[in-house]
Amino acid sequence: MSFPDQHNRTTPVPSRTSIVVMSAFTALAGGGTAYVVTGPVFDGRHLVGFLVGLVATEILFAQTVGRMMLREAARRRKLAETGTWTHPEKGRVTLSFWEWPDRDQLTKVLTRMEEDGYVPADDEPTREIRARLMLPGWDNFERLS
Repeated sequence: MSFPDQHNRTTPVPSRTSIVVMSAFTALAGGGTAYVVTGPVFDGRHLVGFLVGLVATEILFAQTVGRMMLREAARRRKLAETGTWTHPEKGRVTLSFWEWPDRDQLTKVLTRMEEDGYVPADDEPTREIRARLMLPGWDNFERLS
C-alpha cells in the first residue's frame, strides 16, 4: 500500500514490492560477490569482478535502505496527520489530513461535525489539523475538550 502525497506534490512513496525486489537484487549481488571471492581461483579478472560486485552491492543496499526510510517517513507523517473526533452516541471518527486535497472541503466537514457534537481528541495530531485549518477555537483548544 503506498501513501499518496498530494498536498506536498513530491515523489510517491516506494511500494513494498519495490523494496522486496531491491532487497532480492542486493542479496543476489552480495551472494555473487561472495562466490567470486570464495572460488578456487582468484586472478585479475576475479578481482575486477569482486570490486564491481562490491560496488554494486553497496549501491543496491543504499537504494533499498533509502526506500525503506522513505516509506517509514510517510507512515510517520500519516500518523502525525490523522486526527480523531468522538461523538457520545455515534462513536469515533478518524480523519487523515493527507487524504483531503481540498482544505476548504475538509474545514467545512470538520466544522459541521463539531457543530453536530463531535469532540476533538486531546492529542497532537488532532490539534495540528485544527490549527492548520484554523477551526474556531483552535488557539484555545483546552476549553473545547
